[in-house]
Amino acid sequence: DGNVYLYTGTALSRTERSAQVRLLKIDALTGEILWECQSAIKGKYASKSAAAGSYAGLMASPLVGEGDINDLVIFNVNRVELDDKSVCAVVYALDKETGEEVWTFNLHRYAWSSPVLVYDENNLGTLLIGDSAGTLYMIDARSGMLKDKVELGANIEATPAVFDDMLVVGTRGQKIFGVKIS
Repeated sequence: DGNVYLYTGTALSRTERSAQVRLLKIDALTGEILWECQSAIKGKYASKSAAAGSYAGLMASPLVGEGDINDLVIFNVNRVELDDKSVCAVVYALDKETGEEVWTFNLHRYAWSSPVLVYDENNLGTLLIGDSAGTLYMIDARSGMLKDKVELGANIEATPAVFDDMLVVGTRGQKIFGVKIS
């Protein structure tokens, strides 16, 4: 629409209490907050656990949707405590205009990797994101449904790079993986 927007969020550092993480859409020219999403966050943020240091919230860049998901912005939020008391990262797809939740996808571990979007021959988007257990997820970007996953065996903190049908990502296990996308 000719305007410039910033999608961002907050992170928590070494807090002893649970708190909300804010996901925001900001007019980049005026600084006006256009929407703030806290209601999409289903759990409390558990930041006392030593498993991932003690950081919670938005630790990666959000993905601004294009193509078949040009109405979505996707956030990867860490250290969410779910109803069953497990703690993980949650991928939130929010409507760009309203900030309303469209879908969520729970990762089994934390994830500092920024999500990447790739397209198939029909221009349908697939979201790629890695987690600290070494799992690389391929998620249907429109529905949030798992398409496939690959176990790389070591913490994926890097954002995957993609060229044509090849994904390349480094791990904390001191290995660089090439994964053919089909």
